[in-house]
Amino acid sequence: MKKTYAFLSALAFTTAGYAAAPAEAPGLKFTGFLQYRYEWIKNPEALAEDTMTIDTNGDHTPDTGYVSDPSTEGNAGIDGKSQTETLLWLNIDNQFDGHTRFHGAAVARSLGGRTTRTNLAIYEAYVAAKFGPAEVAVGRFLSDTGLGMIAGAPFMDGIHVSVGNELVKGQAYVTKFGNVHSAQEYPDGLNGHMTFASGDLKIMPIKGLTVSLSYFADVTSDGNANLYKAYKAGAEYRYVSNNIPWFTVMGEYGKNKADGAKNLNTPLNAYYQPIGEAKEPAAFIASAKVLGAHPFMPGTGGFQIQYRNADAGFDAMGMCNPLLVNNPFNWMTPSAGGIMDNCKGIEISGEITLLPRTILKAAYGMMKVKDMSALQCLSTHNVGGSLRTDDTKNYFSAQIFYLF
Repeated sequence: MKKTYAFLSALAFTTAGYAAAPAEAPGLKFTGFLQYRYEWIKNPEALAEDTMTIDTNGDHTPDTGYVSDPSTEGNAGIDGKSQTETLLWLNIDNQFDGHTRFHGAAVARSLGGRTTRTNLAIYEAYVAAKFGPAEVAVGRFLSDTGLGMIAGAPFMDGIHVSVGNELVKGQAYVTKFGNVHSAQEYPDGLNGHMTFASGDLKIMPIKGLTVSLSYFADVTSDGNANLYKAYKAGAEYRYVSNNIPWFTVMGEYGKNKADGAKNLNTPLNAYYQPIGEAKEPAAFIASAKVLGAHPFMPGTGGFQIQYRNADAGFDAMGMCNPLLVNNPFNWMTPSAGGIMDNCKGIEISGEITLLPRTILKAAYGMMKVKDMSALQCLSTHNVGGSLRTDDTKNYFSAQIFYLF
C-alpha cells in the first residue's frame, strides 16, 4: 500500500513496528507470505454474489443473474458461519536504478474445500519513477489514503502521485474500479464501473505522531448511484524506545456526503416507507495497542483493543484497509477489503511470534448492527434468505502468517 508496503505482505512488519524495511537495491526480488485463516460468525449474511439477483423488468421478482460476479476467493453463502481460507501472496520488485522501480503482487486465495476456485489474481502492478521529491506511478494499486478508514480495495487501475519529506507527505490517486456488468443491468442507475479520486496529507510534527487529512470519492456516478464522497481526519501516535513499540494509539473520524450513502442511511418501516430523515453517514474508529509480534523474535507479542462505530451506508462496498478493520470474509466479499458499515462494538485481539517468521493472530469482535431500520440493513438477508431479525454481529478469527 505505501511504497514499501504491499497490503498484507508486510503485515508482520507493520504490527511489530520495529522491523526496518529492506534497503532498496538494483535487482529482482521475490518476497511474500502464506496465510491460513479460520473464522466464525454468529449471523452470516447473504451476499449479492451468493443469492441475490436483479429485478430488471420492474415486476419486483428477481431475474436470473448475479448482482456481482462471484469472488475469486469462493462463495461465502455455502457455509457463511464458519470458514477457513488459504492465501498465498507473492511480491515481485525490481529496482532498476535510483529513480525507477517496479512492484507487483500476485495473489492466490481460496476458501477451504474450494480447490477449483483457487484463482491467481494481480492485486498490484505498477511502474514508478522519481522526479526530485516526487514519485509518479502508473498501473494497479492498493491505495492507502488516510489511516485506513475507506482507503480502497484491490483491482484499482490508474495513476498515483506522491511527494513529501520527514515532516509533511502528500499523495493522490485517480483509479478505475468495477466489474464486467454494464450499467444497464443495474437498477436505479447504479454503475458497473466507477472512477475514484483519493488522496491525503500527513503531517508528522513530532517523532511518533502522524496527523492525517484524507478524501475518497467516486467522481463519475450521479445521484443514489454514488456511494462515496468521504472526508476523513485522524491521528496516530506510536511510542518506540530501544527499538520496542511500547504502545500505539490511533483514531479516525469520517463523514460520507455521497447521495447514495445518505440514501442507504434512510430509516424505514416494515413497508419500506421512510420514517425519518436521511442523514449523511459518519464513522469513527479508535484503537490502543501494547507491544507487538516481531517476526524474527519468537515469543514476542502484543494486545490490542479497538472500538468501531459506523452508520449505515458509510462504507457499502467494503473499501476499508483490512489491516485496520478485521472482518469476517462473509461481510466483505467480494471486495477483499475491510468494511465499516452499520456496526458498533469492540474487538479484542492478540498476536505472538510462534517460530521465526511465523505469527499467530487471533481476534474476537463483539459487534452489533447499529440501525436495524436503515435501508442498508433491510436490504441484507441472512444466509438462507430470511430477513435479519437479530442485531448481533459477533465473530472470531485466527490466522497464521509465514513470511518468506
